[in-house]
Amino acid sequence: MKTTLEYFYSIKGVPVPHRLTNFKTILFGYGTTPAIDMNKAVTTGITVSGATTTGILVSGVATRGILVSGAATTGISVTGATGVGLNIEGTPTSYGIQITATTGSAIGIFCGTIDYGVNIAGSGTTGVGVIINTCTTAGIVLYGTTTTGIDIAGTIGQGIKLGNSGGATSASGLLMGIGTSANPTTTSVAAANFVEIRCQTTAATGGGRGVYVRYDIAADGTSTGEAVRGLVMITKAVGSFTGVSGGVEFHNTTGAISGSATGGSFTMLINAAGQTTGGLYGASVIMHMGGTGGPPTMHAPLEIRVAGNATGAAKVLNAISFAAPDCADAAGGEMISPGSSMGAVTGTIRVLINGAARFMPYYSHEGYA
Repeated sequence: MKTTLEYFYSIKGVPVPHRLTNFKTILFGYGTTPAIDMNKAVTTGITVSGATTTGILVSGVATRGILVSGAATTGISVTGATGVGLNIEGTPTSYGIQITATTGSAIGIFCGTIDYGVNIAGSGTTGVGVIINTCTTAGIVLYGTTTTGIDIAGTIGQGIKLGNSGGATSASGLLMGIGTSANPTTTSVAAANFVEIRCQTTAATGGGRGVYVRYDIAADGTSTGEAVRGLVMITKAVGSFTGVSGGVEFHNTTGAISGSATGGSFTMLINAAGQTTGGLYGASVIMHMGGTGGPPTMHAPLEIRVAGNATGAAKVLNAISFAAPDCADAAGGEMISPGSSMGAVTGTIRVLINGAARFMPYYSHEGYA
């Protein structure tokens, strides 16, 4: 160390300019790899402290800006009142941050009590914000008092690409998605769920949701769509499937309600001024025929089924519940019309009752006189 200081400094303690310049040129200008190499068991590799504009600046066409390997407790530690912990700009690398084969640690990126865990912003339309490969326990773990865990902003093609089961990049998944019709994400694991969310609330009041989707249509025109859409495409001979399934279950001993519960609820909320064009339906059940071939004998656009324990099923008495006022004093024209002025039967509607065909009569006049 004494010899090194004597080389760079004169006897009076003044730096020797040309020797310092040559040292910097030799160290940083000859393209050696690595420029700085610390391969010993040191407590801290590089310490940058004080009010510096840039702690470590890596520029130029480098394969890796900073490489941290080995069984290190902390690869890069940025502490103190810094404006930017790690700033990567320009086009020096293929990836902003690359974490590969983290066999020495369980966590690729750790974010504690901070405002932003990972903030990826800008106007880049290509490339990848963060790629995490071959991580052991978790790629990114976010916990603690964070305002935003992961904030993805700017002009990007897709916020989150879920590609752990293969598949092409989603053609229309703006926020997140994976796969296309020609190249979907796939699995051969039996009874697997591509997306699974299991949640629980202990709130005693308020109306919560497992998943909430609100889709506002904010432009005049002829656009169409759905807030939520599900589809099962059957391409092989299989068992039983359902396009969209949902329901309510009661715990066997403690489940109870004081209001009402519905297995599925559909609401058509019409504005105060009303609607005068088009067709409005609270629920639409469609059996669409793609050609001249028909369905099997057991079929119906709508099935009302009571299943489970036979004794309990026998206590279900009502097939349909109508909750609408009658028109006894409204001069007719209502949904439910009490009376016997409907006249003669003009036709029937075929239904299945326990698999057997039965026929419900209909009339050309309501019951009210």
